[in-house]
Amino acid sequence: MHKDIKYLLMQKFYLIEKVSLNEAELSGIKYRNMVFGSRIFTLLQDNRLSISELSRVIGISRQAVHNSIKILSEDGLVESVDSPSNRKIKVVQLTEHGKEILVQRNIIMKRVEDRIIDKIGKEKFELLREVLSDDWENLEL
Repeated sequence: MHKDIKYLLMQKFYLIEKVSLNEAELSGIKYRNMVFGSRIFTLLQDNRLSISELSRVIGISRQAVHNSIKILSEDGLVESVDSPSNRKIKVVQLTEHGKEILVQRNIIMKRVEDRIIDKIGKEKFELLREVLSDDWENLEL
């Protein structure tokens, strides 16, 4: 049976998420709301994002993002600050403790990527990374 690209990407996304969360737990990284927390961490690596932006990218309600941010904030991993460009808007950023966890997260993701390379080979992995890194933003049909 032919599976469309959305199905294939989602299938691999959830597999990578499952493996990375398992690796995190084996490494002793455990915090409340691991699934959405790990997605938020991934998006905040180099960014400050508003609740609305996080909601749009992750694909969950603003309320769900707000609840996740509240938990991550209580755990000392993220904080809300005024946006540098618009003081009426709050953006979410990693705290110093959050940045320490991010370093550990990146080590875990390197191990996950190495497992993928072992499975599909370095050449296919690099091609996959290149294709996924291409600009698809103006894909409106």
